[in-house]
Amino acid sequence: HTASSTNTPSQVTRESAGSSFCISTTMASNLPSRSYTPRSKTPRPKGQLGSKTLQKGAIYKIHESLATPIEELLHLTPLIAENPRAMQACENALDEINQADSKIGKMRPCIIARPCDTGGNPRIFLMGTFQGVCADDLAQFYQLFCIPVAPNKGYPDAKPLHSTPTWETSSTWVIAYPFVSRRRLNGMWYGSRASGIGSGPPTPTKSQRPGRTFRLDSINMTSLVKQSREKLNRWQNLCKEDPDTARQYVVEFRVSS
Repeated sequence: HTASSTNTPSQVTRESAGSSFCISTTMASNLPSRSYTPRSKTPRPKGQLGSKTLQKGAIYKIHESLATPIEELLHLTPLIAENPRAMQACENALDEINQADSKIGKMRPCIIARPCDTGGNPRIFLMGTFQGVCADDLAQFYQLFCIPVAPNKGYPDAKPLHSTPTWETSSTWVIAYPFVSRRRLNGMWYGSRASGIGSGPPTPTKSQRPGRTFRLDSINMTSLVKQSREKLNRWQNLCKEDPDTARQYVVEFRVSS
């Protein structure tokens, strides 16, 4: 599932959600600097947590769709750009997700990849359980870009990430493509107030004992960034060397979304 390339990519940036979007330092060699512009521009949410509040590796909650980071990636993929219908499908999906009154998605955890120095929305890695399905039942695109979060062991050659404290479910994954969401963060992802084991996403009231918060330490953040680069390289190589299979990944992703 996760054969990785070790090519060294170069940096690429673009404007997203009104703030500078940087895929990663030395990341994304073949992704062009092309901007997605919503048809009905979604303003930066009021009350967005400022950059001074956020810490890299901290786990927050956000109402978001698991399809969003994949759509953002596809929008920057040359193989998609070559096909007007495929590009239109991508932009239509992003427009639908990013409508101000959109109900797509649900409250889910996300990892702060990089706070925005200018006060805009941070770059995040989105997390999800995919309704608890096993690794082999995930769409190929998600298999390519997902990393298990322990105690989820993922697949045989996976390199699970370890949160502090240990994550609460055995079916959680990180989609290893960082992006800037157009939706606001809704505070930190809290653990269970009764047992101390994470169950999020409720934020405790003053009358309730706060649960534990979660984060990735520097070692696990380094692993996440490294694996995300490797997975992006693998996708780029697949697009170059076997474009028919890459297109099939996209078709399966659309059917499963």
